[in-house]
Amino acid sequence: MKWDLELNVFNSIVIIYTFFILFSTVFMSYAFVNKNNVETKVYTVIIKGYYTRKVDGVLFDFKGKTFDRPFDLANQVSKPESSTENFYKKYRLKLSVKEFDFDIYYLNSIDLIRKEELSF
Repeated sequence: MKWDLELNVFNSIVIIYTFFILFSTVFMSYAFVNKNNVETKVYTVIIKGYYTRKVDGVLFDFKGKTFDRPFDLANQVSKPESSTENFYKKYRLKLSVKEFDFDIYYLNSIDLIRKEELSF
């Protein structure tokens, strides 16, 4: 009897895991196929941080979550300007995203723009 209980728990875990993998695969396939049919929206966000390791990158908040994405700062900003504390005040990130169901977003591009270039 004990063996049957353990087997049922194991089978339940396998079924739940299989369902999760199947659902994820189907949804991601749907999103990938339909990404060309979804309207692209542009958002402007504040830069929370940046780094210049082997790969440059930026940190930003979008829809209440913090993200870390690779971004080539060397081609966008001169080194002396990027090292000043006013960098965060001078620049914003322009995100081009596609919105899918269930709060899932596909990030098309990231652009660095001067705050003066923003049009409200």
